Amino acid sequence: MSVCATDAATREVAAWSDLLESPAKPRQTERRARRRVPFCYRFRLTPLDGGAEGAPAILVTGRDLSPRGFGFEHTAPLPFRRVRLTGDDPRLGEISLSGVTIDLVLRWCRFLSPGVYHSGGRITQSNFRLE
Repeated sequence: MSVCATDAATREVAAWSDLLESPAKPRQTERRARRRVPFCYRFRLTPLDGGAEGAPAILVTGRDLSPRGFGFEHTAPLPFRRVRLTGDDPRLGEISLSGVTIDLVLRWCRFLSPGVYHSGGRITQSNFRLE
């Protein structure tokens, strides 16, 4: 489920998750040292890998952001390792991030259902401080 879902849907899923969780199964602890925050804005993804120049930009939707990483949702598998995300959402101007670019080294991609993939990676460069 996308972190950008409505609050009501989020509460409903949390309630069901609590009911379905087995008391014998311990909860996993968060392995990340830094907190992630929802960052639900539209971006254009452009590959930076050698040989991928001229590939068309892909529209993706941000999911979460931390000082070192970024997660996003997209509709097809990505054959790239290094990418640049360029803000393509007018709402970014409301939070003073108009024109933001983020370079990533992709670390993971997860298939969720046909046409829904989640990916993320380590931020290597940005034109804004993202802490």
